[in-house]
Amino acid sequence: MKLINKHFKHKFVVLGFTLFAVFGLFIFSNSSVFAQTPTPTTSSVSLAPNGTAKQFTCGAGDEAVKTRFNLGCKGVGNPIVDMAYAFVRFLTVGIGLVLVASIVYAGIQYASSGGNPEETSKAKGRILSAMVGLLFYLLISALAQFLVPGGLF
Repeated sequence: MKLINKHFKHKFVVLGFTLFAVFGLFIFSNSSVFAQTPTPTTSSVSLAPNGTAKQFTCGAGDEAVKTRFNLGCKGVGNPIVDMAYAFVRFLTVGIGLVLVASIVYAGIQYASSGGNPEETSKAKGRILSAMVGLLFYLLISALAQFLVPGGLF
């Protein structure tokens, strides 16, 4: 019976991570970071309609930085700050995906524990760890929001 339980647990984990990966790709394909549609070319550089290489802007004014890759910048303010905010937004999405994956895995682990107290406590511990990680991230975000003049978000 233990062998069958491990076999089904493995299938549930693989199915869960596959669905998570497909859902994550769907979210990222619709996000503003990847909103630029590539034109079919023979090189790896995307071209604008006039034939020149596309450039994305981080920052505004005379200090604006042009990049070939869309880093997720909004194109406002100081370029370093704009890139830092883009990086924070990217990390926020990454942390959210990791937390969701951890909770889904713990839910599958809890459902497939079959009443085994050791497996149940492992699943509950994983859920608790994910919630503590989320709480830490929220506290750090609140502290950064408080410390940065004008706010982080």
